[in-house]
Amino acid sequence: MSVRLSGTVVVAMGVALLGGCTSAAEPAAEPSPSTTSTTPVSTPTPTPTLLTTVTVDPSFPEAEPLTAGLLATTDATWLVARVVASDAGSPEPRAVVHYLISPDGTRYELPDLGDVTVVQWLPGTPDALVLGSDGTAATMAVVDLETGRSIGDLDWSALLASEPEATGVSVTLLGGSEPDLIVTVDSPTGGRVLATTVDGSITASVDADWWGVAPAPDGHVLLAVDPTSGQVVEVDPATLQETAHPLDGSCWPTWLDDDRWLAGCQEGGRGTWYLVGPTGVTPLAVDDASVVALGTDDGSVVLALGDGTSGGEQRVVEVADGAVREVDTGLGYVTGATRSALLGSTTAPGWGAGLLSGQSAPLLAWLPSDGSVTSLVPAGPDGAATVFPVGGPGAPLGGWLDVTDDGVQFVVAD
Repeated sequence: MSVRLSGTVVVAMGVALLGGCTSAAEPAAEPSPSTTSTTPVSTPTPTPTLLTTVTVDPSFPEAEPLTAGLLATTDATWLVARVVASDAGSPEPRAVVHYLISPDGTRYELPDLGDVTVVQWLPGTPDALVLGSDGTAATMAVVDLETGRSIGDLDWSALLASEPEATGVSVTLLGGSEPDLIVTVDSPTGGRVLATTVDGSITASVDADWWGVAPAPDGHVLLAVDPTSGQVVEVDPATLQETAHPLDGSCWPTWLDDDRWLAGCQEGGRGTWYLVGPTGVTPLAVDDASVVALGTDDGSVVLALGDGTSGGEQRVVEVADGAVREVDTGLGYVTGATRSALLGSTTAPGWGAGLLSGQSAPLLAWLPSDGSVTSLVPAGPDGAATVFPVGGPGAPLGGWLDVTDDGVQFVVAD
Protein backbone atom coordinates (compact mmCIF):
# COMPACT_ATOMS: atom_id res chain seq x y z
CA MET A 1 0.00 0.00 0.00
CA SER A 2 2.90 2.32 0.67
CA VAL A 3 4.27 4.47 -2.10
CA ARG A 4 7.52 6.33 -1.66
CA LEU A 5 7.80 9.44 -3.75
CA SER A 6 11.18 10.85 -4.63
CA GLY A 7 12.46 13.32 -7.11
CA THR A 8 15.68 14.58 -8.58
CA VAL A 9 16.14 18.12 -9.75
CA VAL A 10 19.01 18.83 -12.11
CA VAL A 11 20.12 22.45 -12.54
CA ALA A 12 22.46 23.36 -15.39
CA MET A 13 24.47 26.57 -15.28
CA GLY A 14 26.37 27.99 -18.21
CA VAL A 15 28.93 30.86 -18.23
CA ALA A 16 29.93 32.63 -21.48
CA LEU A 17 33.22 34.65 -21.63
CA LEU A 18 33.43 37.41 -24.21
CA GLY A 19 36.82 38.96 -25.17
CA GLY A 20 38.60 40.89 -27.90
CA CYS A 21 42.12 41.98 -28.95
CA THR A 22 43.84 44.62 -31.10
CA SER A 23 46.88 44.22 -33.38
CA ALA A 24 50.17 45.79 -32.20
CA ALA A 25 51.12 46.62 -35.82
CA GLU A 26 48.31 49.07 -36.31
CA PRO A 27 47.70 52.29 -34.43
CA ALA A 28 44.73 52.22 -32.17
CA ALA A 29 41.69 53.85 -33.69
CA GLU A 30 40.36 57.04 -32.19
CA PRO A 31 37.31 56.38 -30.07
CA SER A 32 34.06 57.43 -31.65
CA PRO A 33 30.63 57.95 -30.14
CA SER A 34 28.59 54.79 -30.00
CA THR A 35 25.71 54.66 -32.40
CA THR A 36 24.24 51.39 -31.10
CA SER A 37 21.66 51.02 -28.37
CA THR A 38 21.24 48.13 -25.96
CA THR A 39 17.77 46.63 -25.67
CA PRO A 40 17.05 45.02 -22.27
CA VAL A 41 16.35 41.31 -22.52
CA SER A 42 13.28 40.35 -20.53
CA THR A 43 13.17 37.02 -18.71
CA PRO A 44 9.76 35.38 -18.99
CA THR A 45 8.03 34.62 -15.70
CA PRO A 46 7.70 30.85 -15.23
CA THR A 47 4.14 29.63 -15.53
CA PRO A 48 3.08 27.92 -12.29
CA THR A 49 2.05 24.30 -12.55
CA LEU A 50 -1.60 23.90 -11.54
CA LEU A 51 -2.33 20.64 -9.74
CA THR A 52 -6.10 20.91 -9.30
CA THR A 53 -9.26 22.39 -10.73
CA VAL A 54 -11.72 24.27 -8.53
CA THR A 55 -14.98 22.56 -7.55
CA VAL A 56 -18.01 24.74 -8.29
CA ASP A 57 -20.85 24.27 -5.81
CA PRO A 58 -23.30 26.78 -4.30
CA SER A 59 -22.12 25.84 -0.78
CA PHE A 60 -18.43 26.37 -1.54
CA PRO A 61 -16.62 29.72 -1.63
CA GLU A 62 -14.36 30.94 -4.40
CA ALA A 63 -10.94 29.28 -4.46
CA GLU A 64 -7.76 29.00 -6.50
CA PRO A 65 -6.18 25.85 -7.95
CA LEU A 66 -3.27 24.46 -5.93
CA THR A 67 0.11 25.25 -7.49
CA ALA A 68 3.07 22.88 -7.33
CA GLY A 69 5.39 23.67 -4.44
CA LEU A 70 3.01 25.98 -2.57
CA LEU A 71 2.63 23.65 0.41
CA ALA A 72 6.40 23.69 0.95
CA THR A 73 6.32 27.49 1.39
CA THR A 74 3.74 27.48 4.19
CA ASP A 75 4.11 27.68 7.97
CA ALA A 76 1.84 27.15 10.98
CA THR A 77 -0.07 30.39 10.30
CA TRP A 78 -1.70 28.57 7.35
CA LEU A 79 -4.60 26.14 7.70
CA VAL A 80 -5.90 23.01 5.99
CA ALA A 81 -9.64 22.43 6.25
CA ARG A 82 -12.16 19.92 4.94
CA VAL A 83 -15.44 21.50 3.79
CA VAL A 84 -18.55 19.37 3.35
CA ALA A 85 -21.66 20.42 1.40
CA SER A 86 -24.94 18.68 2.24
CA ASP A 87 -28.51 18.84 1.06
CA ALA A 88 -31.21 19.47 3.64
CA GLY A 89 -32.50 16.20 5.05
CA SER A 90 -29.83 14.05 3.40
CA PRO A 91 -27.32 12.14 5.57
CA GLU A 92 -24.84 11.88 2.71
CA PRO A 93 -22.63 14.84 1.68
CA ARG A 94 -23.25 16.31 -1.74
CA ALA A 95 -19.60 17.26 -2.21
CA VAL A 96 -16.38 17.37 -0.18
CA VAL A 97 -13.30 19.51 -0.78
CA HIS A 98 -10.08 20.20 1.09
CA TYR A 99 -8.60 23.70 1.09
CA LEU A 100 -5.18 25.06 1.93
CA ILE A 101 -5.95 28.50 3.40
CA SER A 102 -3.46 31.36 3.70
CA PRO A 103 -3.52 33.81 6.64
CA ASP A 104 -5.20 36.41 4.41
CA GLY A 105 -8.04 34.00 3.58
CA THR A 106 -6.98 32.90 0.08
CA ARG A 107 -8.16 29.32 -0.49
CA TYR A 108 -6.36 26.76 -2.67
CA GLU A 109 -8.22 23.57 -3.47
CA LEU A 110 -6.26 20.39 -2.74
CA PRO A 111 -6.50 17.21 -4.86
CA ASP A 112 -9.36 14.78 -4.32
CA LEU A 113 -8.26 12.70 -1.31
CA GLY A 114 -11.08 10.18 -1.50
CA ASP A 115 -13.03 8.99 1.51
CA VAL A 116 -10.56 9.98 4.22
CA THR A 117 -10.49 12.32 7.19
CA VAL A 118 -7.37 14.47 7.41
CA VAL A 119 -6.28 14.32 11.05
CA GLN A 120 -3.07 16.38 11.08
CA TRP A 121 -1.08 18.41 8.58
CA LEU A 122 2.65 19.13 8.81
CA PRO A 123 3.08 22.85 7.87
CA GLY A 124 5.89 23.57 5.44
CA THR A 125 5.38 20.20 3.75
CA PRO A 126 2.69 18.40 1.71
CA ASP A 127 2.51 15.61 4.33
CA ALA A 128 -0.68 14.85 6.28
CA LEU A 129 -1.93 12.10 8.58
CA VAL A 130 -5.30 10.73 7.45
CA LEU A 131 -7.88 8.33 8.76
CA GLY A 132 -9.85 6.21 6.31
CA SER A 133 -11.58 2.88 5.98
CA ASP A 134 -11.33 -0.06 3.60
CA GLY A 135 -14.84 -1.22 4.48
CA THR A 136 -13.83 -3.66 7.21
CA ALA A 137 -11.18 -1.86 9.23
CA ALA A 138 -10.10 1.70 9.81
CA THR A 139 -6.77 2.62 8.24
CA MET A 140 -4.33 5.37 9.07
CA ALA A 141 -1.79 6.66 6.57
CA VAL A 142 0.45 9.57 5.68
CA VAL A 143 -0.44 11.10 2.33
CA ASP A 144 1.08 13.68 0.02
CA LEU A 145 -1.48 16.47 -0.29
CA GLU A 146 -0.08 17.53 -3.68
CA THR A 147 -0.86 14.15 -5.23
CA GLY A 148 -3.29 12.49 -2.82
CA ARG A 149 -1.06 9.41 -2.75
CA SER A 150 -0.13 7.43 0.33
CA ILE A 151 3.54 7.52 1.32
CA GLY A 152 3.19 5.24 4.36
CA ASP A 153 0.56 3.58 6.52
CA LEU A 154 0.11 1.98 9.93
CA ASP A 155 -0.41 -1.78 9.86
CA TRP A 156 -2.70 -2.61 12.79
CA SER A 157 -2.20 -6.36 12.38
CA ALA A 158 1.57 -6.00 12.51
CA LEU A 159 1.25 -3.77 15.56
CA LEU A 160 -0.86 -6.41 17.31
CA ALA A 161 1.69 -9.07 16.36
CA SER A 162 4.37 -7.12 18.22
CA GLU A 163 2.04 -5.96 21.03
CA PRO A 164 -0.57 -8.76 21.23
CA GLU A 165 -2.34 -7.34 24.29
CA ALA A 166 -2.74 -3.85 22.83
CA THR A 167 -6.17 -2.36 23.42
CA GLY A 168 -5.67 1.27 22.44
CA VAL A 169 -3.42 3.41 20.27
CA SER A 170 -2.76 7.12 19.83
CA VAL A 171 -0.83 8.51 16.87
CA THR A 172 0.63 11.91 16.02
CA LEU A 173 3.03 13.37 13.51
CA LEU A 174 6.27 14.24 15.28
CA GLY A 175 6.66 17.69 13.70
CA GLY A 176 9.60 19.31 11.98
CA SER A 177 10.26 18.69 8.29
CA GLU A 178 9.82 14.89 8.06
CA PRO A 179 6.57 12.90 8.42
CA ASP A 180 7.82 10.76 11.32
CA LEU A 181 5.29 9.44 13.84
CA ILE A 182 4.94 8.93 17.58
CA VAL A 183 2.74 5.92 18.43
CA THR A 184 1.52 5.20 21.96
CA VAL A 185 0.22 1.68 22.63
CA ASP A 186 -1.98 0.89 25.65
CA SER A 187 -2.40 -2.60 27.10
CA PRO A 188 -3.58 -4.15 30.39
CA THR A 189 0.03 -4.80 31.40
CA GLY A 190 1.28 -1.26 30.74
CA GLY A 191 2.10 1.09 27.89
CA ARG A 192 4.67 1.37 25.15
CA VAL A 193 5.73 4.41 23.11
CA LEU A 194 7.30 4.07 19.66
CA ALA A 195 9.04 6.58 17.41
CA THR A 196 8.72 5.47 13.79
CA THR A 197 9.53 6.68 10.31
CA VAL A 198 6.79 6.96 7.74
CA ASP A 199 7.69 3.53 6.31
CA GLY A 200 7.18 1.88 9.71
CA SER A 201 10.81 1.57 10.82
CA ILE A 202 11.06 1.92 14.61
CA THR A 203 13.77 4.40 15.62
CA ALA A 204 13.14 4.36 19.39
CA SER A 205 10.95 2.45 21.82
CA VAL A 206 10.30 2.61 25.56
CA ASP A 207 8.00 0.93 28.06
CA ALA A 208 6.08 3.87 29.49
CA ASP A 209 2.50 4.36 30.59
CA TRP A 210 2.31 8.01 29.49
CA TRP A 211 -0.88 9.81 28.54
CA GLY A 212 -1.32 12.35 25.75
CA VAL A 213 2.18 12.20 24.25
CA ALA A 214 2.33 15.49 22.34
CA PRO A 215 5.30 16.81 20.34
CA ALA A 216 6.25 20.46 20.04
CA PRO A 217 5.26 21.83 16.60
CA ASP A 218 8.90 21.65 15.46
CA GLY A 219 9.35 18.17 16.98
CA HIS A 220 12.31 19.00 19.25
CA VAL A 221 10.68 17.73 22.46
CA LEU A 222 7.65 15.72 23.61
CA LEU A 223 5.29 16.43 26.47
CA ALA A 224 3.46 13.64 28.26
CA VAL A 225 1.54 13.07 31.49
CA ASP A 226 2.62 10.48 34.04
CA PRO A 227 -0.73 8.92 35.04
CA THR A 228 0.55 7.88 38.47
CA SER A 229 1.62 11.33 39.63
CA GLY A 230 -0.20 13.52 37.11
CA GLN A 231 3.10 15.30 36.44
CA VAL A 232 3.95 16.67 33.01
CA VAL A 233 7.24 15.22 31.76
CA GLU A 234 9.46 16.40 28.93
CA VAL A 235 10.80 13.62 26.69
CA ASP A 236 13.62 13.48 24.14
CA PRO A 237 11.98 12.28 20.87
CA ALA A 238 15.22 10.66 19.65
CA THR A 239 15.65 8.41 22.70
CA LEU A 240 12.18 8.59 24.33
CA GLN A 241 13.86 9.22 27.67
CA GLU A 242 12.50 11.70 30.22
CA THR A 243 14.59 14.87 30.41
CA ALA A 244 12.68 17.17 32.79
CA HIS A 245 9.69 17.50 35.16
CA PRO A 246 8.76 21.19 34.88
CA LEU A 247 5.64 21.10 37.08
CA ASP A 248 4.42 19.40 40.23
CA GLY A 249 0.79 18.47 40.55
CA SER A 250 -1.83 17.05 38.22
CA CYS A 251 -1.69 19.00 34.94
CA TRP A 252 -2.48 18.71 31.24
CA PRO A 253 -0.28 20.50 28.66
CA THR A 254 -1.18 22.30 25.43
CA TRP A 255 1.46 23.66 23.05
CA LEU A 256 1.33 27.37 22.12
CA ASP A 257 4.38 27.44 19.83
CA ASP A 258 7.75 25.68 19.47
CA ASP A 259 8.99 26.82 22.89
CA ARG A 260 5.96 27.63 25.07
CA TRP A 261 3.12 25.54 26.40
CA LEU A 262 0.12 26.04 28.62
CA ALA A 263 -0.57 23.75 31.57
CA GLY A 264 -4.05 23.33 33.02
CA CYS A 265 -3.74 21.95 36.55
CA GLN A 266 -6.17 20.81 39.22
CA GLU A 267 -5.34 22.37 42.56
CA GLY A 268 -7.73 22.35 45.52
CA GLY A 269 -10.71 21.40 43.36
CA ARG A 270 -10.27 24.27 40.91
CA GLY A 271 -8.47 24.75 37.63
CA THR A 272 -5.34 26.86 37.51
CA TRP A 273 -3.16 27.68 34.54
CA TYR A 274 0.56 28.10 34.03
CA LEU A 275 2.65 29.32 31.11
CA VAL A 276 5.82 27.24 30.71
CA GLY A 277 8.67 28.35 28.49
CA PRO A 278 12.33 29.36 28.25
CA THR A 279 11.90 31.91 31.07
CA GLY A 280 10.40 29.37 33.48
CA VAL A 281 6.92 28.75 34.88
CA THR A 282 4.49 31.69 35.14
CA PRO A 283 1.06 31.39 36.83
CA LEU A 284 -1.85 32.91 34.90
CA ALA A 285 -4.61 34.69 36.78
CA VAL A 286 -7.47 32.63 35.32
CA ASP A 287 -9.29 29.63 36.73
CA ASP A 288 -11.74 28.54 34.02
CA ALA A 289 -11.68 24.85 33.22
CA SER A 290 -12.07 25.09 29.43
CA VAL A 291 -9.90 27.22 27.18
CA VAL A 292 -8.67 27.77 23.65
CA ALA A 293 -5.19 29.29 23.87
CA LEU A 294 -3.07 31.42 21.55
CA GLY A 295 0.46 32.64 22.23
CA THR A 296 1.33 36.04 20.77
CA ASP A 297 4.65 37.29 19.44
CA ASP A 298 4.99 39.82 22.28
CA GLY A 299 4.87 37.08 24.92
CA SER A 300 1.28 37.46 26.09
CA VAL A 301 -1.35 34.72 25.98
CA VAL A 302 -4.89 35.07 24.61
CA LEU A 303 -7.42 32.69 26.17
CA ALA A 304 -10.98 31.92 25.13
CA LEU A 305 -12.57 30.90 28.43
CA GLY A 306 -15.65 28.73 28.69
CA ASP A 307 -17.26 26.15 26.46
CA GLY A 308 -17.91 28.13 23.30
CA THR A 309 -18.08 24.97 21.17
CA SER A 310 -21.46 23.99 22.64
CA GLY A 311 -22.89 27.47 22.65
CA GLY A 312 -22.21 28.16 26.32
CA GLU A 313 -21.04 31.43 27.79
CA GLN A 314 -17.58 32.40 26.61
CA ARG A 315 -15.23 35.31 27.05
CA VAL A 316 -11.79 36.10 25.62
CA VAL A 317 -9.00 37.61 27.69
CA GLU A 318 -5.37 38.56 27.13
CA VAL A 319 -2.95 37.78 29.96
CA ALA A 320 0.27 39.81 30.01
CA ASP A 321 2.63 40.71 32.86
CA GLY A 322 0.19 39.33 35.43
CA ALA A 323 -2.69 41.51 34.21
CA VAL A 324 -5.89 40.23 32.60
CA ARG A 325 -7.93 42.31 30.17
CA GLU A 326 -11.10 41.51 28.27
CA VAL A 327 -10.83 41.26 24.47
CA ASP A 328 -13.62 41.67 21.92
CA THR A 329 -12.82 39.37 18.99
CA GLY A 330 -16.06 39.84 17.09
CA LEU A 331 -16.21 36.08 16.49
CA GLY A 332 -19.11 35.16 18.74
CA TYR A 333 -17.71 31.69 19.41
CA VAL A 334 -14.03 30.70 19.51
CA THR A 335 -13.44 27.06 18.57
CA GLY A 336 -9.73 26.73 17.83
CA ALA A 337 -6.52 28.48 16.85
CA THR A 338 -3.74 28.55 14.31
CA ARG A 339 -0.25 29.74 15.24
CA SER A 340 -1.25 33.38 14.68
CA ALA A 341 -5.04 33.66 15.08
CA LEU A 342 -8.09 32.48 16.98
CA LEU A 343 -10.63 30.56 14.89
CA GLY A 344 -14.36 30.80 15.34
CA SER A 345 -17.71 31.78 13.93
CA THR A 346 -20.67 34.02 14.54
CA THR A 347 -22.91 31.06 15.38
CA ALA A 348 -22.50 28.15 17.79
CA PRO A 349 -21.05 25.09 16.03
CA GLY A 350 -23.36 22.56 17.64
CA TRP A 351 -21.00 19.69 16.81
CA GLY A 352 -19.30 19.38 20.21
CA ALA A 353 -15.61 19.70 20.95
CA GLY A 354 -12.87 17.43 19.71
CA LEU A 355 -10.16 16.83 17.17
CA LEU A 356 -12.55 15.86 14.37
CA SER A 357 -15.26 18.42 15.13
CA GLY A 358 -16.83 20.64 12.51
CA GLN A 359 -18.75 23.90 12.45
CA SER A 360 -21.12 25.55 10.07
CA ALA A 361 -19.54 28.17 7.80
CA PRO A 362 -18.41 30.89 8.09
CA LEU A 363 -15.03 30.09 9.61
CA LEU A 364 -13.40 33.32 10.80
CA ALA A 365 -9.94 34.19 12.11
CA TRP A 366 -9.19 36.95 14.62
CA LEU A 367 -5.65 38.32 14.61
CA PRO A 368 -4.43 39.65 17.99
CA SER A 369 -1.75 41.85 16.47
CA ASP A 370 -4.26 44.31 15.03
CA GLY A 371 -7.70 43.00 16.04
CA SER A 372 -8.72 42.30 12.45
CA VAL A 373 -11.13 39.52 11.45
CA THR A 374 -10.56 37.53 8.24
CA SER A 375 -13.08 35.23 6.59
CA LEU A 376 -11.33 31.91 5.91
CA VAL A 377 -14.38 29.98 4.68
CA PRO A 378 -17.45 32.18 4.10
CA ALA A 379 -20.93 30.72 4.16
CA GLY A 380 -22.37 29.75 0.81
CA PRO A 381 -25.68 31.13 -0.40
CA ASP A 382 -27.57 28.08 0.90
CA GLY A 383 -25.60 27.96 4.17
CA ALA A 384 -25.12 24.19 3.99
CA ALA A 385 -21.33 23.98 4.31
CA THR A 386 -19.65 22.44 7.37
CA VAL A 387 -15.97 23.20 8.00
CA PHE A 388 -13.56 20.78 9.70
CA PRO A 389 -10.26 22.55 10.48
CA VAL A 390 -7.22 20.24 10.51
CA GLY A 391 -4.81 20.34 13.44
CA GLY A 392 -1.05 20.12 13.44
CA PRO A 393 1.47 18.02 15.37
CA GLY A 394 0.85 18.18 19.10
CA ALA A 395 -2.71 16.85 19.32
CA PRO A 396 -2.54 13.03 19.04
CA LEU A 397 -5.47 11.04 17.66
CA GLY A 398 -6.45 8.28 20.08
CA GLY A 399 -8.71 5.27 19.83
CA TRP A 400 -9.29 1.62 20.58
CA LEU A 401 -8.30 -1.49 18.66
CA ASP A 402 -11.26 -3.82 18.23
CA VAL A 403 -10.37 -7.28 16.90
CA THR A 404 -13.19 -8.93 14.92
CA ASP A 405 -13.51 -11.72 12.38
CA ASP A 406 -13.22 -9.08 9.66
CA GLY A 407 -9.92 -7.72 10.95
CA VAL A 408 -8.69 -5.04 13.30
CA GLN A 409 -11.00 -2.05 13.67
CA PHE A 410 -9.62 1.28 14.92
CA VAL A 411 -12.34 3.20 16.78
CA VAL A 412 -11.65 6.91 17.23
CA ALA A 413 -11.99 8.25 20.76
CA ASP A 414 -13.25 11.73 19.94
